[in-house]
Amino acid sequence: MRSGTMSNLLADQSSDSLRPVRRESYRQLVRDQLQEAILSGQLRAGEHINETAMAARFGVSATPVREAFRELEEAGLIVVAPHRGAVVRALTRRDLDEMYSLRAHLERLAVRRAHPRLTDADFAWLGSAIERMVAVAQSGDVRALVEIDVDFHRYIFTKADHALLLKTWSGINPSNWTHITVQTLAQRGPVYIAERHWPVLDALKGGDVDAAEEAMAEHIHAIGEEVLRQFQDVPADVADVGGR
Repeated sequence: MRSGTMSNLLADQSSDSLRPVRRESYRQLVRDQLQEAILSGQLRAGEHINETAMAARFGVSATPVREAFRELEEAGLIVVAPHRGAVVRALTRRDLDEMYSLRAHLERLAVRRAHPRLTDADFAWLGSAIERMVAVAQSGDVRALVEIDVDFHRYIFTKADHALLLKTWSGINPSNWTHITVQTLAQRGPVYIAERHWPVLDALKGGDVDAAEEAMAEHIHAIGEEVLRQFQDVPADVADVGGR
């Protein structure tokens, strides 16, 4: 943040409320804003993102912008090339197929490990999460829907009590892919996405771990197939930018 802007901000606050702002906060701000712009389609595949322009826009130095670029590249959303800067990466059918198939395997394992540990209190929490999903979906709040959707699945991974499994699942950026799912299936409506979780919960409540595992795998595979049917390939010249 520029010194003048920071001075004005500090002048408006009492000394009791002052806390140092970490550089990580700037990085997260830039990353989150750019991620939202990419996932919402405001920034499209093939578009260049200028580091200097972004630093000026957010009122920060180049360092947090560069760090945000690195995280976005790791998430598969942009490509950073020497002398070309950052470019929004084109999503491919292969990306989608790999992601949904991998996620289905990870979620199956999470269900198998979590199933014997789940209690009535856990089922109540998961049911409440679905109800909240439906409520925010009905209000059209896609961002909240994605957050609660991811929380629902993260809860099961946490109950699986397998640190490496949770880390691997978190590493594939489920929030990004859930957002892509909701955007691609916009004609279905967000309520459809939310209510698809009820059969998963019903299966988890049953005593058959194999059936619960299959229900979760079907939950992922079926939505992946829908997304692939709706997915529009980008032009070849755009797909060459970071695509595979």
